[in-house]
Amino acid sequence: MKKQFFIIAITVWFIALAAPGGALEFEFLLASKASFNLPHDLALSPDGRLLYVADNGNDRIAVVNPDTLEVIGTIGEAELSTPHDAAFDSRGRLLVADTGNDRVVVYRLKGVRGEKVAVIKGGFDHPEGVATYPGQRIYVSGARSDNLVAFENGVKVSSIGGLAGPHDVETDEAGNILVVDSNNNRLLFLTPDLQIKKVMSGAPFNFNGPRYAVYDAEGRIYVADKYAHMIKVIGNDDRLVGTLGTGQAGKHPDRLNKPEGVAVRGRDVWISDTYNHRILRYRVKK
Repeated sequence: MKKQFFIIAITVWFIALAAPGGALEFEFLLASKASFNLPHDLALSPDGRLLYVADNGNDRIAVVNPDTLEVIGTIGEAELSTPHDAAFDSRGRLLVADTGNDRVVVYRLKGVRGEKVAVIKGGFDHPEGVATYPGQRIYVSGARSDNLVAFENGVKVSSIGGLAGPHDVETDEAGNILVVDSNNNRLLFLTPDLQIKKVMSGAPFNFNGPRYAVYDAEGRIYVADKYAHMIKVIGNDDRLVGTLGTGQAGKHPDRLNKPEGVAVRGRDVWISDTYNHRILRYRVKK
């Protein structure tokens, strides 16, 4: 009877995001059963039908059904080493930050498989983030070289230093660049030519080792704040509009353990609950 009550309680569990001006609410939907090992960032396919997980400890990209969280394919086994990030370019190719091999690998996708078609190297050390500018420019963050490097046709064209262990790189529809400057506990917003436009740090965000981030359709930014054990959501007015997670490590719908990745599609949110070795799925209720 107690077990049955627990299952029912989990099914209807809601997580409110305490925030000024109202709270977002998330409904917990599902936790994966697959054997992930320190999953890092997530990327949805351009059509939203597949979820690609940088399955760091398994040295692969896991191709996941986003509804059931079942692994239905893998990419890069036997050739990737501790991948951290995955992203898509304008041609629908998958770019992987192949961290342990100090390179970015580009895959042409065939169903749930991938064919390696290009490699980008040089100018960065221990890449942990990759993103594309509208068109052919590719940005790579070097977590050990403390920089962000821009490439066109595989050739370095510009860079910015002075970062500290940068992880994720994201671009918006206008091509502006968001860098998660992890060890500086801040988000940097850059122009396409890598000039700093804005810095987001300190209160009320109080980042503690932020790792990966994503924009939703309304322009909000979801940040996986690793050591805070939270996902923090920032509105397009630069206010903190809430948090998912209590701030204490755990394994429960309202507790995460050093999350590193997040993906959003419509009202659905996927989280890499990294040190619980699983993927979680939530739905925005408000």
